[in-house]
Amino acid sequence: MLLKQIEDRQRTGPIWQEGIETLDKSLVVILEFLKYQDVEIVVTNIVNPASFLSGSMGEPVIHECLEAIEATCSSFLDLKDTLPENTETWSTDGSSCVISGRHAGYVVTMSREVIESGPLPTNTSAQKAEVTA
Repeated sequence: MLLKQIEDRQRTGPIWQEGIETLDKSLVVILEFLKYQDVEIVVTNIVNPASFLSGSMGEPVIHECLEAIEATCSSFLDLKDTLPENTETWSTDGSSCVISGRHAGYVVTMSREVIESGPLPTNTSAQKAEVTA
């Protein structure tokens, strides 16, 4: 529609000489560009992706979360992480805190039993304590 307005006005003579205050603002912008010989207005066939949002819905998408997670997170279906029987599971923790002075330490535990623990230097950060553990 805007291009038709421009074409109609081009037939009647130089359009920027007419009363510009009567024109639509978007038309004024285009008219300003038309003053320059190297500017070309082209209509393209590019589709706006938002135009696909309206309309009727297709078939419902069936989504199984567990299948999607397994397909995304496991690259090899034949590899499974299983513990051998009679194995011990150890947990580690490191900590750094300030209580009447800075304290830092680490601990290695197995279920309800402490395997090893000890202090760390007082300048140890919480992150370094975690890595040390």
